[in-house]
Amino acid sequence: MKDVDGYTFDLDVNVITSSLGETVADDKPGFMSARFLLDMDLHIINTTPGRNVSFKGVDGVTKPFGNPKFLVSALWNSDSPICLSAAESAKRATKPCSILLGFGYADVSTPAGGTTALKVFKGSPGGHQTAGMAGFPESEWPAIKEALTKPDAFLVSYDGGDFRRFGCPLHGFLGAIVGADSPAYECGAVMPELVKHPAT
Repeated sequence: MKDVDGYTFDLDVNVITSSLGETVADDKPGFMSARFLLDMDLHIINTTPGRNVSFKGVDGVTKPFGNPKFLVSALWNSDSPICLSAAESAKRATKPCSILLGFGYADVSTPAGGTTALKVFKGSPGGHQTAGMAGFPESEWPAIKEALTKPDAFLVSYDGGDFRRFGCPLHGFLGAIVGADSPAYECGAVMPELVKHPAT
């Protein structure tokens, strides 16, 4: 990644999903939720010659919630069963959609040539939700389960007090989408809907 000031760094993302946990206990009859059982590692590798790389928290927001953070999401195209179901439950037009898998706090400076392991959490910031999909019809589960195992892209977003350093537009929940493994989704070219997560 490269910001508007010329700082460069790599963000190494490793996500291992072991299984999907199915649950109906918190859903009304006829509906269910799915939770990802996963492990995630995030590392910042500073490639800026002779300069430390650091990120700014959000002013006026208590730590750790205001800490700068990188978020990792899986994304599906708008014709996916996941996006179709999410759009139907939200009563809105179908768009590409994403599930926030987890995030890492980038509140520690990384020296030139150095690597920093981020403190990582599953699900959404705030700790009230986990990675997964909530409240969809049980009858849709076979199609959704298959689609969940095959994301169309992975997104990396940044949320911090200095998000403008990447020159990318801000997503309402994910921050600035600064990277993707598909060029069509880099830097907010497509702003996905965020699928509702199940409670922890």
